[in-house]
Amino acid sequence: MILGIDTSNYTTSLAIIDTKGIILIDSRVSLFVKHGERGLRQSKALFQHMENLPDMVLDLFRRINRERIAAVAVSNKPRPVEGSYMPVFKAGVTYGKVMAASLGVPLFEFSHQEGHLEAIRHDSCISNTSEFVAYHLSGGTTGILHIDKDTYRLIGGSRDLAFGQVLDRVGVALGFQFPSGSELDKIAVKRREIIKKLQLNN
Repeated sequence: MILGIDTSNYTTSLAIIDTKGIILIDSRVSLFVKHGERGLRQSKALFQHMENLPDMVLDLFRRINRERIAAVAVSNKPRPVEGSYMPVFKAGVTYGKVMAASLGVPLFEFSHQEGHLEAIRHDSCISNTSEFVAYHLSGGTTGILHIDKDTYRLIGGSRDLAFGQVLDRVGVALGFQFPSGSELDKIAVKRREIIKKLQLNN
């Protein structure tokens, strides 16, 4: 089994997969953001990750035999480019290093963006494709990427707000909790509800 750890901006995540890539455990805790606010400072997000991880790890070890973990994988930065950095990833990397050393297994580090793209590639028609073009629209990224094996090259994108930031700001303006992506997903096919929300806010 492989243990995966991700401490991105707004979710603390642990997962266990088997050697065939089948997800056995998917554990997530959303970071708390006060209603009406549009995010967290990195220091507060990092603190919440460090608060979440101990209980999540203990719960994980109650559900599996830790001796069956063969490797630990962790996201260490937003994108696989030089200078990409966010403090929140230090929580996951720290726990990943400690757990790998304690269990006597190898540690593999990947960027958060690589995680997004590999998750989609794994369950799609391009699972065995080494070269393709990807559109990555997330909370911190709006990019078009040319991917050739393990090489990622940015070939397009925006320089202002990322796509996910736009969605979150629209969601908060509509009265939803931040981050708002999941709530906007739920109402995307319910145009009448959107219109009512807009009317109430005017």
